[in-house]
Amino acid sequence: MAKDLKNKIGVTQTKGRKSANTTMTAIPTPSLPALQRLQDSGKKANLNSGGTRRNYEGYMKRGRDWLAGHFSENSPSGLPQGVDKADLPSLQDDIYEDPEFKNAFNERPNKYSHQALALFISYKCFHQNLKKGTGTSIHAAFKKYWEQL
Repeated sequence: MAKDLKNKIGVTQTKGRKSANTTMTAIPTPSLPALQRLQDSGKKANLNSGGTRRNYEGYMKRGRDWLAGHFSENSPSGLPQGVDKADLPSLQDDIYEDPEFKNAFNERPNKYSHQALALFISYKCFHQNLKKGTGTSIHAAFKKYWEQL
């Protein structure tokens, strides 16, 4: 039985030499879109458990909602709601006025993504009094998302 396991499928062994089995049929090559779908499903199945993926997706959604909630649709200045320009720290005036800041969590990270992420983690851990593990999980969720882009 062990000898049978050593033989590979599609290869026959004769007198100590191996020769290709010519009776095998060729496996059709899948199309590129089919390979892409296979790759995507393989990543989903093997990178994280389903529970971890759902939790990470939740952190991403809550982070985007939190950031979007600070900007009103009809605010021409782009400042967060309830913030007066005079109240902003002098070193960071341009951060909140830059239109890129409110898009820090959209698709690709931009130059403000790290600052927005730090603010979101601070909000969750310090303002909402959640545990350190929440901050670690939020960071891991965004990191994993950005790595896979």
